[in-house]
Amino acid sequence: MNLKNLLQKYKNGEVGIDDTQACIRSLGYVPVCNVANIDTFRKHRTGIMEAVLAEGKTPEDILEIAKAQIEATGRVLITRLNEDQASCMNNEFGSERIDWGIHHRTAAVHDGTPIIKTGGVVAIISAGTADINVAEEARMTAAEMGCETVKINDVGVAAGREGNITNRGIEPF
Repeated sequence: MNLKNLLQKYKNGEVGIDDTQACIRSLGYVPVCNVANIDTFRKHRTGIMEAVLAEGKTPEDILEIAKAQIEATGRVLITRLNEDQASCMNNEFGSERIDWGIHHRTAAVHDGTPIIKTGGVVAIISAGTADINVAEEARMTAAEMGCETVKINDVGVAAGREGNITNRGIEPF
């Protein structure tokens, strides 16, 4: 039921206040595969799209969740993909509909719907190569939120003998 119809039913006395409130709170939640309730209205409520955590889900579940979110909003961000999940996504959507992160652990899948730029700028700085996947997840999340990103990998931050920060020419702030 859409919001306008619900409010009309409330106005006409066909639905009580408690049922109307419960229905409004549930608008935008779409059950998928008996494993997820995606929030298709999150971006409208908060300005931030819902991200899908792939860990613990089958490739088929991720695929169905992605399809439902794309149908509702035009884009979906999927994080922490494993190799089988990434392969399933690539087979279904192809490279023209997926923006991949490094190592294919994070993906933004879309139907061509562009990201609305907010004017925000986010710097993503990682200490070493072991942090690349987490940094890439953060970069793609910020980008999907409409922010420009600047990424600096492997700055080599380490503590010296006296606990002072030493690095490759980057001054601590």
